[in-house]
Amino acid sequence: MAALGRAALDRDLYTQAEKWFQTAINQSEGNANTIKVWLGITLMKLFVQDSPIVRAGQVNELNRKKLEQARELFTDVLGDNNPITSDLTATKFTAIVNRSSVLMLLQKPDEAIQDIDIALQVEPENPKLIKQRALLAYEKGDKVQAIKYLQRILANRETPEASLLTASLMIGEGQFTEAQNVLDDFLSKDNDEYFKTTAKQLRLELYIQTMDYDNARRFSQFLLDEEPNNILYLVSQIRLSLRTGEEENISELIDRAKSAVGKNNDLLGQMEFADLLFDELKYYRDAAEVYEQFVDKTLNNRLTHRLLTAYYNVGDYGAALDVCQQLLNRYGAIPEVSKMATIIYEIIDDLPKARQVCTEYLKLFFDDVYMQFRLALINYYTDCLDDLDRFLDSNPTIDNLSLEACQNLILLYKVRERWHHCLEILYETRRRFFKEGQVHAFYVISYSEGMQRQLQTPNIDESDINTLPVKMLFSGMTIATSPLLEKSCKDSLERVTNGCGVLLRDKSNSERWYILDDRPDAELARQELDRNQPLYQKLLDKNLGDEIVLADDEFGILGKKTVTIVAIKDKYFAAAKQSLDLLDTLPNIKGFRSVPVPISEDYGIDPKFFLNLQERLKQREENFNRAKSDYRTGKIPLPLGTLAIVINKNSVESWEMLVYGSEPYIHCWSNFQEKFDDSLARLKKGGLVIIDLVSLLTLYILGIADSVVQALGKFGIAQSTLNLLRQEVEKCQGINSDGESILCTINGQLVRQEFTPENAAKRKAYFEQLICWVRNNCYILPCRQALTISRDELLLEGARQAGWNIETPYLAVLKVIEDQRTSADYVIFVATEFLYKLYNENIIPHYRDYLILKLLTAITAKRSKSSILKRLNLRLGDRFGLLDRFRYQELLKLIKIWQYTQNIVT
Repeated sequence: MAALGRAALDRDLYTQAEKWFQTAINQSEGNANTIKVWLGITLMKLFVQDSPIVRAGQVNELNRKKLEQARELFTDVLGDNNPITSDLTATKFTAIVNRSSVLMLLQKPDEAIQDIDIALQVEPENPKLIKQRALLAYEKGDKVQAIKYLQRILANRETPEASLLTASLMIGEGQFTEAQNVLDDFLSKDNDEYFKTTAKQLRLELYIQTMDYDNARRFSQFLLDEEPNNILYLVSQIRLSLRTGEEENISELIDRAKSAVGKNNDLLGQMEFADLLFDELKYYRDAAEVYEQFVDKTLNNRLTHRLLTAYYNVGDYGAALDVCQQLLNRYGAIPEVSKMATIIYEIIDDLPKARQVCTEYLKLFFDDVYMQFRLALINYYTDCLDDLDRFLDSNPTIDNLSLEACQNLILLYKVRERWHHCLEILYETRRRFFKEGQVHAFYVISYSEGMQRQLQTPNIDESDINTLPVKMLFSGMTIATSPLLEKSCKDSLERVTNGCGVLLRDKSNSERWYILDDRPDAELARQELDRNQPLYQKLLDKNLGDEIVLADDEFGILGKKTVTIVAIKDKYFAAAKQSLDLLDTLPNIKGFRSVPVPISEDYGIDPKFFLNLQERLKQREENFNRAKSDYRTGKIPLPLGTLAIVINKNSVESWEMLVYGSEPYIHCWSNFQEKFDDSLARLKKGGLVIIDLVSLLTLYILGIADSVVQALGKFGIAQSTLNLLRQEVEKCQGINSDGESILCTINGQLVRQEFTPENAAKRKAYFEQLICWVRNNCYILPCRQALTISRDELLLEGARQAGWNIETPYLAVLKVIEDQRTSADYVIFVATEFLYKLYNENIIPHYRDYLILKLLTAITAKRSKSSILKRLNLRLGDRFGLLDRFRYQELLKLIKIWQYTQNIVT
């Protein structure tokens, strides 16, 4: 039996060899240790047939069991995990060498090194052992040591691949001359063609890395002429085009490489190509298509995680969630996978599932602040406030949170009215993300909210909240009353201490705020002073009005350079003033605009300013009246969300303007009788009424919501609808809580409307009451359409399913695109393809235009508007081409109209 096994092994018939060797062991035939070694080698070779996949760590459960079995066989022969060299017979020597290989495949490099070092004591010049030691050094991240080992065997004919490994590592370490010498020597010898092909590709990479682009172009063309479908050559050509700025060639090269993937089984080339698409190009859609060719989605490893990230970044949440569920069901909680699954469940509004994933994860990784925060956010959205408070009581750190996560954490502190912690986290967030302009607008607004909420909140009669206090019936400009903007520096502290802000004025009346914050990470670039700064020492314990000498005039010519302390405030106030000053230099910050008001000593505010303001508000009034008329006459598609886009308001505000206006009006179904009868028939069979925001608000304000529930049963409602109601509560807790004024024009005349703090408190109570009603009378449903819409025509299919209206299927896909975690490259790609194909659909122009307007709002909501639109316009020009110039110009006009409406104050 053993002889049959050895014959099968020599002919690479590993399955048969395994069978014969196992039978020999079972029958106690021959030398047991020798047969065990042969069986162990056979089990290992069964696995390593697919070497590129092996190197990528694609070890499935069956193969892992075989490797573990081989390890046990080798260990059984050795009799000890760490045998001494004098005890190593030939059989034991073979066992320890191969056990090292098995341990390396099982990704246990430290144990593998232990074995190979023992083997090297016996045969210190064995080239194969030296090569394995070099590979293990590389696995441990010691590239320099790996190169040293490999250089010892460059001339050995038994290990020709050593030259290729050496050259590759040298290129990565910047040892270009040495790499060139190794490759020249290798190519001058009679080596296998497979190895020569790899050497040529390395030479091309060397040209690229050394910026020898002329030789790189010539050599690349020579290689592709020889082998036009060689994936590695195409990968290098793409990388060359990237380095030389010849990006117009990249799309064609990617298509050629993708075609080559389908024509050959070069797994190493496929892996290189997929990694290039993923890492360097950020073409996640294409990367996913290539990874799918060879990745085993059931394995928890680097390749599966890359495919998962690619799915997520292109918004293919269905595929991403499928992989997440497979991995979590098989392996339990996995940090990156659990986090992604939680986010996707939140995006599709399946909060019970998100909670389940978070809870299971935190049982194992209980100190993970990020997942604690995600669970806290879910608790907030589901009104589990006791659990939320327990999280906030733990004083979570923001060290590992993104800016968006920090902003949401601050929101949680706000809504639970923990203002001291809120300000501290707000301050630390501003420091950590100081270079991101948007954080300064967020800080100024949030600080103002914090100051307002520390004022006395009006008492509300609970019986007086059945009527909704309406903020705005006309389209105008909201002016929030802010303590930050009103409070002057006359309330200064008397003495400078650590932790305060100081306003210094020089002789030219130039002013600057500094914050005294004695901490190791204080930075002068943020106008922070610690005890090591001379100015800190000069300011400490000084009083309001004191003069500080910054520099003496040694020669008596220019006089002393001095500044005066004109204000001493807490650090939060000083940081807000610093951010306000900084925002004046950042005009494109979304959600914040500083408008200079011209004032003269003789006339006060320049009358021209009011005239210009009135003119712009008149334009706003005209646009609003025109849109309202179009809505009433049916020119604007029926959903109220479409009108909201046109007048640049949210759905609640648009509904209020229609319902509480002088002529209340709101659309219901067209062709009412047919659809109503059909719906009643379905309900009699046990159907569920899904209610949207507009219907909910209307039924509730009419006082008939309870009667409708009694007749039809509980409603189904999307979590996103509930979130819109919650946003209205948050507004009344924030910048609007201290009341506001609305400037608008009515029939062309400038009018000021007042919204008092009492109105804000009543409005908050009204929406809190409505949320409570929803929880008692509605089933909150996830939006799984975000997972099922086709990936290839994601947005177009959503619009088609929505009947070309601004409705849930379309909005579900837009929610994916709006998410700032979705890559900008993919967003531009999807938007371009959607717009091009939309013009080829037989759609009423008004419907098409409002789909486009909603798309533009979504793709710029959490991104730089100017950057996104610039890139979109360029991509659209290429996509439409010369044959569709008329459509392209028509589209550009619509984009410009949208830009204009965004710039009008609201």
